[in-house]
Amino acid sequence: MRAVIVLCTLAALAWSSPIEKWHRSSDGCLYYVEHEMKFNWYQAWEECLNRNMTLITLDSFYKQQQIDGIIQMNYAKKLTFWMAAHDNAVDKRHTWATTGKILSFTNWAKDQPNYAANDHCLLTHDSTGQWHDFPCTSKLGFVCEILQCTNTKSGDLENGELSKELKKYNVNIWNLLGSHR
Repeated sequence: MRAVIVLCTLAALAWSSPIEKWHRSSDGCLYYVEHEMKFNWYQAWEECLNRNMTLITLDSFYKQQQIDGIIQMNYAKKLTFWMAAHDNAVDKRHTWATTGKILSFTNWAKDQPNYAANDHCLLTHDSTGQWHDFPCTSKLGFVCEILQCTNTKSGDLENGELSKELKKYNVNIWNLLGSHR
């Protein structure tokens, strides 16, 4: 009888354990995946900053595959989540909020971006992992990464310059936040 109670207790604990939100990729990058609570793009950016991170910059096929693998391995279904790209500064010119660079790698879904009214922020769609432009005020999950895991670490900027650049883009994002909080 005691063994049955212990097994039932262990099963209940295993069944009710929350899904881990912190993940490390094979190359050592640290990611935070928020899939339960929903935020608009601006709030998601702020949530990442509160963790000393940024919204994810999917600036290479390699990184897209890494994140797809982490999601596939750790979650029962694919997730829809915000990433750091937007066209708030110049309409129809998507840039990474983390670096200010125009997107060079893309994974657009068919007929995307569609540039519908108010579709200024980018997400990855749950069914395909492909990208869509979407209203920034919509509530979704998000993925954060430590800044050193953006492709800018490959030599585009020295460490001091990287810090200055991030501060510059954080100021721009804070200006965009305005009433969107």
